Amino acid sequence: MTQVFSQEERGRALGIVNAIGTLGVAIGPGLGGLLMSVGGWRLTFLVNVPLGLVAIFIVAFALPSLASSKISQSFDLVGAGLMTLTLTCFALFMTRIQTFGFGESIELILLVVAAIGLVCFLIVESRLKEPMLDIGIFRLADFSLNLLLLAMMFAVVAGMQLLLPVFLAVGKHYPPQEIGLLLTVLPLAAALASPIAGILSDRFGSRPVSMIGLLLMGLGCWGASGLNAESTVLGFLIRTVPLELGLGVFTAPNSDTIMSCVPQERIGIASGLWSLSRTLGMLSGVALLGTLFTMVTMSDTKFKHQLDVTTAPVEALVKGVDTTFAVMALIVLTSAILGIVLWWRSRSTIAESNAEIAN
Repeated sequence: MTQVFSQEERGRALGIVNAIGTLGVAIGPGLGGLLMSVGGWRLTFLVNVPLGLVAIFIVAFALPSLASSKISQSFDLVGAGLMTLTLTCFALFMTRIQTFGFGESIELILLVVAAIGLVCFLIVESRLKEPMLDIGIFRLADFSLNLLLLAMMFAVVAGMQLLLPVFLAVGKHYPPQEIGLLLTVLPLAAALASPIAGILSDRFGSRPVSMIGLLLMGLGCWGASGLNAESTVLGFLIRTVPLELGLGVFTAPNSDTIMSCVPQERIGIASGLWSLSRTLGMLSGVALLGTLFTMVTMSDTKFKHQLDVTTAPVEALVKGVDTTFAVMALIVLTSAILGIVLWWRSRSTIAESNAEIAN
């Protein structure tokens, strides 16, 4: 997308793509429930086989090949092996602490191995002539910090996706059909907002539009921190829709900023790091925010050593949801401050460049 569309059209294009992806997220739960009712949970996996074959056909025959024939690089087996080890151990660590907490020694071992693997990976990549990841790309401060913003926001999104179904099912005792409908409405809000945000970013710049997205996400987290057992469906939507609207407004301009920070020959690796930051953000958000939610929920109950939050009283569960959303609001506020610093830094750089040209 970055290579095909010009700078003036990139925001709109990325906004449309993000809207389509978000629409898939909205359709997925309902479609998954329908498939499970027809053929069981295995069908939700088997249906991806024909979809995958269609996708392979589209990639093979419809997408243009934009790779430069002048670039020749050998595959970095050592770097790929170290990255696989690091990400696998980190994913297992994050997954296990949701179930077992921090009390098992194997969690510490996985974390230590992941840290050692990351250090070794960075050392190896900095010394190879043809590395899988050019470490120098992280010297671009705007690129690195915007990747951090992306990861933080998708950690918040993962926390939301974890907490809201639990609140609706256990705290409100809504039937599955109503839960599915409510959880479909939220990503639809993001899908509607994303193309508009892309168009606005092309006209006014990506940074102010992404800041609006952060403020909306913060407002949504603050609103969701006031959910309780008496919340109505309308009250639930009023408190949570701004979060998804903010995500739709934030993602496309942020992606445009990230891809604009790197030279053309590094677009491919920048795209891979964008995807990795998004995935690691969601993985970390589910594990860390899920652990926080469980700890707060169980802190005032007689089930202190039991991790099944469905057995906790509704009051304790609401306290866990509200506290976790309050922490998420602080994460978004921190991200907004970082975004303001980046915006100010960018404007200062442009002003200095204009002054030099005038002189």
